[in-house]
Amino acid sequence: AQPRGEPPGVVLVTVAKSNSAVIGQVMVDGWRVASGVNVTLIPEPMDGRAAQYRETFTNEYGWFEITGIAPGRYRAIAW
Repeated sequence: AQPRGEPPGVVLVTVAKSNSAVIGQVMVDGWRVASGVNVTLIPEPMDGRAAQYRETFTNEYGWFEITGIAPGRYRAIAW
C-alpha cells in the first residue's frame, strides 16, 4: 500500500471509444491493475458543459465503462 499523501507512481489509462461510451483499464506503474479508482471524463472546453461530466469507478480488474457521452472532446482522469 502507498503511504497516505504519496503519488502512486505512473498511472496508465487506456481507453477505447464506441459510439457514446468509453471503455478502458487503469494500470499503476504499467503493470498493476488499479481497482476502485475514480475515473472522470471532463469535457474540453469546460465552459458551459458541466452537465457532460461523467464519473465511474474501476472494477477489481481495473476496467471501467462510461456510457451516455455527448459528442465532443474529453480528458480522462483516474484518481
